[in-house]
Amino acid sequence: MIYFVFRFINRIFAPVQMIFIMKKYLFLTILMLISYALNAQDKMVLTSGKVINIRVVEVSGSDLKFRLYDNLQGPVLAEKLANIYYVKYENGPMQIFNGSPARTNNYNPYNMMNNTKPYTRQESPMSGFTAQVDLYIQNSWGVGFMLRKEFNNYIGMNLVGGSFMSGWNELKSPKHYGHVNVRLCGVRAYLPIYEDIRAFADVVPGYTYIYSYGNHSHCFGADFSAGFQIHRNVAISYNLDFIANGDGHATYHWGRISFLF
Repeated sequence: MIYFVFRFINRIFAPVQMIFIMKKYLFLTILMLISYALNAQDKMVLTSGKVINIRVVEVSGSDLKFRLYDNLQGPVLAEKLANIYYVKYENGPMQIFNGSPARTNNYNPYNMMNNTKPYTRQESPMSGFTAQVDLYIQNSWGVGFMLRKEFNNYIGMNLVGGSFMSGWNELKSPKHYGHVNVRLCGVRAYLPIYEDIRAFADVVPGYTYIYSYGNHSHCFGADFSAGFQIHRNVAISYNLDFIANGDGHATYHWGRISFLF
């Protein structure tokens, strides 16, 4: 349905749409350049809470050697790893020390292929896994769960999850009407914007069972989502729920608030 709406808008307002698109991409380019300029340095956060903009030179033994970002031609300084909470490198990875020099062996901050670590689950005992609890709202309501594996700053895999959607009509409506969704093996992609905000998009296929006042059907289902993850533990997104079987297909549009653990 969304596809046909866009085709209609394109035919009627093609010239205006082209101008709008050009302005939109110009604006996005400017935002990306500003974002890059604001984040084009390494950030060292001390256990005292102090944040220092630096350029890392070397992690060696129990010290981190660096130059101050506003004086890159100046002397090489050193800080004890025991005094450093973490370093956020300009190309994305975050290295957490917590006073443990053993975690820094052979670490090259600019070798992203070998050193990229999950952005959101650094301190998690689940070692890169994220448990996500979802609340859906539209003209009806829903709840859901997803277990995801974070591979690095930019990609994750939605392993297994499920959700249930029903209606507002009456308190007993879940007994008479609902969608039961099972989702497996989806992919999520991230775009870090600032240190604590990441844009993301994902797709998760699976199975949907629908029951409605005595009738029921078994369908292919898929969720398409896009939104922002904020402060590592909350995400806000738009979710398109697509279902299809031999009798036809349908789409449902949801706002979603997610809590990450």
